[in-house]
Amino acid sequence: MAKKQAVGRPQPLELTPVEALLQMKQELDEDIEYMGQSIQTLKVVMDKCFTSGDCLSKLGKEYDGKEVLVPLSGSVYVPGYLVGGGKATIGIGTGYFVERDVKDAGDIFKRKEKLVQDQIDKVQKAAQEKVRLRDAVTETVQEKMMTLMAAPKNAPGAPPQVN
Repeated sequence: MAKKQAVGRPQPLELTPVEALLQMKQELDEDIEYMGQSIQTLKVVMDKCFTSGDCLSKLGKEYDGKEVLVPLSGSVYVPGYLVGGGKATIGIGTGYFVERDVKDAGDIFKRKEKLVQDQIDKVQKAAQEKVRLRDAVTETVQEKMMTLMAAPKNAPGAPPQVN
């Protein structure tokens, strides 16, 4: 029957086999890479929120009737005119839209920016902890490898060394 390690009591790195440490390092490297990609994605989302909030400044009542280009796709635009008297329809997630006045819509985007920034901070903190742990694992692997390389020279039963 296989031995099980007690849950909640992590094994010290010094007692962990080199193979397990190398696998742990690889998993940590993958986690760090994924977290970096997540941070980049969150920054893109934050930039979109900022840009959307900035665009709201062009929707005041003073802009009613102004001619604009309306995007139909990423590269196809048609002429149009602003109407609505300082109101905007904004996406609030998963296909839901609401109509708000420009000030309230701007507040929604500011809240989204804060939420995204909080998530970026959380992921960065977790990534820093993973980097710290990976560095500790790398250091432990290097120490174990140096010990293993030095061991055969002084092993019992090894042929005597000639000076």
